[in-house]
Amino acid sequence: MRVDSAEKYEVICDYPTAAHLPLLKFHVVIARAADGYLQTEQDYSRDRAAAGRLVGFDFVDLPQVGDAAYAIYDQGMWMLQARARSGNAAVQVQILMPREVAESWSVTAPLQQQAPVLAAVTNDFLSGLR
Repeated sequence: MRVDSAEKYEVICDYPTAAHLPLLKFHVVIARAADGYLQTEQDYSRDRAAAGRLVGFDFVDLPQVGDAAYAIYDQGMWMLQARARSGNAAVQVQILMPREVAESWSVTAPLQQQAPVLAAVTNDFLSGLR
């Protein structure tokens, strides 16, 4: 999917793979309007607050990623997701893990183990927007 207008630029890229590898999805939105930074900040804050209230999800803030970032992990779907904002850009990285990989993670803190990798991937994605 791609939207390219005066108000925003938005792209979603899906990378399907063989069943034994993770499915990767990138989503970027660049708010081009005069209030783009404010709009991006408000959208991120609303989404972060909602993510922090999800039941059954592991949640962690990702320090040193963009202006602000967080990650969530859905143990039922074996899905990792990082969302970050930087200036007027918001990015989301989503990885669906194979069951055998996800089951090898710590049951008590699965997201803590994966946060450094998610942070690095998200920072790389953000730096590619500049």
